[in-house]
Amino acid sequence: MLYDTIEIKMSTSGEWKVLHRELPHDRKKGAQHLNGTLGFFHYPRNWGKENAFRVLRDRMIGERLKAIAELQNQITKLRSLSL
Repeated sequence: MLYDTIEIKMSTSGEWKVLHRELPHDRKKGAQHLNGTLGFFHYPRNWGKENAFRVLRDRMIGERLKAIAELQNQITKLRSLSL
């Protein structure tokens, strides 16, 4: 099965950019990998790059919102901490 890769990365200038690559070799069916932290997704080519982009972007947003919530929770606990 043919897979492609979509990446969402921040450039050195602080701008987000999207990279798409068509992988030339077959991979095992089901060998897709999505990493919202590092911003890449190896997806079946028949999904289409627009759909893969949306899936990756939404996962990245979700992971960052989760991290923000955890940091807010830590701040709340720190504020109530006393010596």
